[in-house]
This record gives sequence, structure tokens and C-alpha cells, in this order.
Amino acid sequence: MSKSYFASGVIQILTERSITKGYPDGRFYPNDSLTRGDAAVLLKRAFNLKVDTYREITDVNKGHYTYEPIQGLYSNGVTIGYPDGTFKPTKEISRAEFAVFVSRILKQ
Repeated sequence: MSKSYFASGVIQILTERSITKGYPDGRFYPNDSLTRGDAAVLLKRAFNLKVDTYREITDVNKGHYTYEPIQGLYSNGVTIGYPDGTFKPTKEISRAEFAVFVSRILKQ
């Protein structure tokens, strides 16, 4: 991404702190939407969320890169997921949902 992009400095800082890593091809794709699973990954890295207990999630396999971060959200009371036992990791997250997740972490 160009250094003139309005968020390039912030993205660089997040990359340096290993909060974000971008895609395997080395690009960040700043205008792509964020999924619930990717939000969990970012929040776990940013706030160093620990996993104390594991919850069964019917739509995320143990080997998936979002599994531990999602468990971190559950374990820290950041989310309760959906009533059907899913987290919906590929669903886009709204700005409001993300704000609620961050607020719940900060209140701990």
C-alpha cells in the first residue's frame, strides 16, 4: 500500500507490534471488510487474551487459525456467540459489534 494512504502509518504500527500480519501474499488489502473471525484474531493479539476454558463451537474447527482467538473471546466474556452454538467467523463484523467487543475487553 502507498505511504500516502491515510491509514498506512497506523497499519505499519500494528504490523510492527504483530497485531496484524496481512494476507499470506504480504498485502494488507485495507479496504476489505473484516470478518468476525479476523476481529477475534486482532483482539486476541492486541489485548493478549488468555484462554482459560474451552467452549464447543460448531462452526470452527480446532486447527483453524481463528479457533484460539475465538476461544479467547469466549473465555474472557467478550462474546457469548449465537444461540445455535456458532460464532459465524466468516460473517462480516459491524463497527458496532467490534466496538462492543473492545468495550467488554476494556471493562475487565
